[in-house]
Amino acid sequence: MPTTPREPTERSRPRTRPDRDTRSDAIVTAALRLFAARGFRGTSIAAVASEVGLTDAGVLHHFPTKRALLASVLERSTLDSLADAREVFAPGGVEALRRLAEWGTVMERQPHQTGLEITLGAESLDADADLHEFFRTRYRTLQRWLRRAIETGIERQELRADTDARAESTSLIAFLDGIRLQWYFGAVDSLADEVRAHVLHVIDRLAP
Repeated sequence: MPTTPREPTERSRPRTRPDRDTRSDAIVTAALRLFAARGFRGTSIAAVASEVGLTDAGVLHHFPTKRALLASVLERSTLDSLADAREVFAPGGVEALRRLAEWGTVMERQPHQTGLEITLGAESLDADADLHEFFRTRYRTLQRWLRRAIETGIERQELRADTDARAESTSLIAFLDGIRLQWYFGAVDSLADEVRAHVLHVIDRLAP
């Protein structure tokens, strides 16, 4: 007599791709939070596994090494932050600077990403560090976009003709780095207010 196939149990049912993608996303989210708080070196696979209710082997099934997990974390955070930055600088000129004035609000909404960049950046100061080139390239990209936005403002006569676009761009990035560090340590109450006030002052100072 033919038997009726048994309905697969939860344990035996094969996982679909959406299931795997959802679990991978949860692992990356947990790793981002832990890397931000403890740094890459201070975070173990076991700690990430505990955050998402998996075993070490369960995490390693999705990401074979901690370095592979870090790559996924950086891919997400970098794509998000660079996409935001590209949109900020897209119009060029004074409009780009006005959008930059709201960047503090963006950083306040993403405390884990802000902390991740601060923590991993500090771990990567040595030229031999794994992520040294990553952060170097990221800074060069932001410098180039901001410098071009300022140059566009000069060409449109929105900014003074004698404005040094290179010096202003590096100075603004240095300010953003410094103020977010002060905010992260609680020395500044409102990152949004500080960034807005500083950038609007720069716009007034460079006005024709």
